[in-house]
Amino acid sequence: MAPLHDTPFLLGKKNQPPSTIENNNSIYKTKNDPASFPRRNESLRSQYDENLFFKINHESDSYTCIGNDTGPSVFVANRETAHHEIIETAKKEFTELARSEEFEYGMVSQSEKYLLKFMENKSIFIGHVINKIFLDEISDKKVIISLLNAISSIDYKLIHPFGQTIAIAALSNESTEIKEAGIRAYETWGHKESIEILRYICCGIDWLDEYRKNVIADLAKTYELHNTQN
Repeated sequence: MAPLHDTPFLLGKKNQPPSTIENNNSIYKTKNDPASFPRRNESLRSQYDENLFFKINHESDSYTCIGNDTGPSVFVANRETAHHEIIETAKKEFTELARSEEFEYGMVSQSEKYLLKFMENKSIFIGHVINKIFLDEISDKKVIISLLNAISSIDYKLIHPFGQTIAIAALSNESTEIKEAGIRAYETWGHKESIEILRYICCGIDWLDEYRKNVIADLAKTYELHNTQN
């Protein structure tokens, strides 16, 4: 007979065993997946159903199937809740560091170190985290400037499009310091796209517009040199 196709799986992923679901650099692992058994082994499948349940590992965001002799499979954690907790915790820890530190351009801040470490360990959440910080803390100038500084230290392609969207939004903020931090982010990334983005922005402040034009000129010179060499 044909394999069983009517068993819903973890997180609503119907007809897809957890052992095949990829998550960033890890794979959800299971032992003795009951769904792989054909109908003729229904009794054996039932036996495994009674001895397995899934447990979420919040740190690695992976699922491991472990034995349970007390009854049927029980999904003991909600993935969305776990993800929400990761994002909220990261936001809380970053904002606390940003508010307590003495920020200075050219120095590596504690909030920057934190975000880089988070990116290293949980990169799948980075867009959600920085968006939440920016939206929730938009009135806190110190936090936003620290955020812009931190995201500018992450590779342009890795933080795209979340970091770039935040930097663009910063350019229209009423705070001069936040506008400056937005320009500095594009300057630090040093990507060719920064030229076109900054070219069509008007800061409304003479010295800041002059700084913006200087960044554009420096980037244009860099890419002219690059093109000449190639």
